[in-house]
Amino acid sequence: MKTFKDLDELKRLYDQLNIRQFKEYLSKVKSIYDLSERDVKELLLKNNIPWVLSDESLVDSNINCDYLESLAEACKDSKSHEKSIEYCNLAFKINCINPNIYFIKSYCLHMLGQYEDAIYYYDKSIEGNSKNHSAYNNKASLLSQTGKTEEALKNFKRAIDIVVDSPKHKEL
Repeated sequence: MKTFKDLDELKRLYDQLNIRQFKEYLSKVKSIYDLSERDVKELLLKNNIPWVLSDESLVDSNINCDYLESLAEACKDSKSHEKSIEYCNLAFKINCINPNIYFIKSYCLHMLGQYEDAIYYYDKSIEGNSKNHSAYNNKASLLSQTGKTEEALKNFKRAIDIVVDSPKHKEL
């Protein structure tokens, strides 16, 4: 690229996960600098923008649901909750329907004090994996924090039941 301004704008749009504007700006940059798809892919990857776009949708280059899940998990574990949520949202935009991604987002929202949204995503995680004792436990903890004791107790009990019924626990 001839200027860093274009690259800075692409990074800004990517960081905001604004796919429509990113695609429009990328298209302009491609035509101005007469870049091939390969040039664009290399440029984006070289600058830590791990995906390329086609005219119609997000194209899976080096990115897939598992990759986004691992990025979101790593950010969650390092307490970068906002960034983790961004990766979860990007996963949802490319139709990743994975209970663990819902769990990661719910946990991060919980840590950020966004309790109603966290409960919604804990429920989505549980809906996708009814054996996730951590989702029940964390939801129960959140419900307890917000004074919903009866509902919290039900979720704590469900988390305990899952652990007690697990084959790993029965081996003990």
